[in-house]
Order: sequence, then C-alpha cells, then structure tokens
Amino acid sequence: MDPAAPSPMLVGSKGRIRIEATLYGPEMIEAELSKICADDSLSETECAERRVEYAEQHHAGEWFRIALRLHSGYEEKSLEADMWTIYLVDDENIMYEPTAVTSDSVEKVTRKIYSEFHNMTMERTLFSRNIDLYFPKTTFFGKALLDEHTHSLKLILARHKRTAGEAEWRFYRE
Repeated sequence: MDPAAPSPMLVGSKGRIRIEATLYGPEMIEAELSKICADDSLSETECAERRVEYAEQHHAGEWFRIALRLHSGYEEKSLEADMWTIYLVDDENIMYEPTAVTSDSVEKVTRKIYSEFHNMTMERTLFSRNIDLYFPKTTFFGKALLDEHTHSLKLILARHKRTAGEAEWRFYRE
C-alpha cells in the first residue's frame, strides 16, 4: 500500500496517513497460526482449537481477510473505515466491496520529541487503528476471487472518488 495516503481531514495540506495492508490467504493464515502456536508453546490439541477459533472469528470458510493498520499524527477521525471508499480489483478489473468491515478502537500514544525547527521539546500524539476487511472467496459470478488461478489483486482506498492509496498483490505460482 502507498505508505503515505493523504489525510482526508487535512484538505490541501501535506498531512499523511501511513497504511499497512496484509492479505490473509491460506499460506499467511497457516504461518501466523504456526507462529502463535510456537510462541505460546501450545500443544497440538490447543493449536487445533486455536485454528477453529481463528476460522470462526474471521469467517475463514466463506471470506478472506485483508488487515489494515492505519497510523496518523493528526486526527483520529481519518482512521475511521467509513471515511474511505475501500474496494478490491481483480485480474479482470472487476471491483468488489468488502462483505464486512470491523475496526478496533483507536490507540493513542503521546511521546516527547525534540523539534529543531522550534528548538524545543514538544509532545507528539500518534493515533493507530486496525481495520479488518472481509471479501467473499467466491464472487457473484461464481468465480473464486482468491485461489491458485489468481494472478493479482489490487486494494484501493479512495476519498471523494479520488484514489488516495493502493496496494497490489501479485501471485507467482510454480
């Protein structure tokens, strides 16, 4: 994803929002769950239970997830999912809106930084939020949106019909 999308709250300014996007396909889900099981020293039974919990929480049977992490040093409101138009574009340039969107609460961290411009120490507040986007595994047309035949998916974030940021995943198969 463009690591610095314009802030929708700062029209005409150079305010930016940093966005991280992670697509959770089967390989990523397995890697994350294996890491959790190893880090938490879970038994095989506990690990299997964690897999079931993950599938239920993230609707793994019918949807796939894209996790966004948004960061702003300006305002909390720009981190709300409804401030953005978010959609995927497939190999055939067909656009898909998320089936579901969930958001965590905003995290607020205040730090002291030294400003050479002002020649003083100042407080700087940073805001962050996790947003999960869920897309159907199978489209309205009966085509799999994310499978072994998918070549690429593009995630678009737009505001007022203008693209503010995009990410593209390209899948290489052997």
